[in-house]
Amino acid sequence: MNEYSDFSLYLSALSEAFERLEFSCRPASPLGRVSDEIGEMVASYLSDAACFQNHQDLVNEYASLAYAHGWLDAGIHLGFFSGSSPEMYRARASGFPADQQERLLEKTYRYHRMLTDASVSVSIAPEYGSPLYHTASAILETVRPGDLVKMGDAGMDGSDPALLLGVLSYRYGWLDAGLRSGLYRIIAHPELFPTAPARW
Repeated sequence: MNEYSDFSLYLSALSEAFERLEFSCRPASPLGRVSDEIGEMVASYLSDAACFQNHQDLVNEYASLAYAHGWLDAGIHLGFFSGSSPEMYRARASGFPADQQERLLEKTYRYHRMLTDASVSVSIAPEYGSPLYHTASAILETVRPGDLVKMGDAGMDGSDPALLLGVLSYRYGWLDAGLRSGLYRIIAHPELFPTAPARW
């Protein structure tokens, strides 16, 4: 995906992927209700991103899109949805206006602290040895931020705050989706986890 500053193509790609999803679980079942809740979170943050786009708030727009993308991919990975997901858009700080650079830095470092705390504030809920235990363990190991300079995914420059904000928001989406799916128990800092669609 080519670089662009307003993220409209990213929003369109995620919205189209979401609309094409097939919900895999029986609607009236407990898993069906979890599937609905994951879908509601994706829809909520795509809607938030559209609102931020209208206000030319690129920092919150990008964070909302990456967070929704994390929930979407987690839902597919966990089997709640059948479908495909677009490639994550890798924003660059140079694509953000000068008057949003300070906020970009603040939000990136704040999300790093929040995700660091959140990833050690849960314990794995399924019993050791079960497929869900190994899935929960793998997700938790993946979402832990680590060092800011070294945490960039393959092909990413870990020193760019926009790239990092996208990675952090995306990983937070995975963690929250796993929590909503019953993979984790909250053992500390419940305020770091949404119990209903939150606002940025």
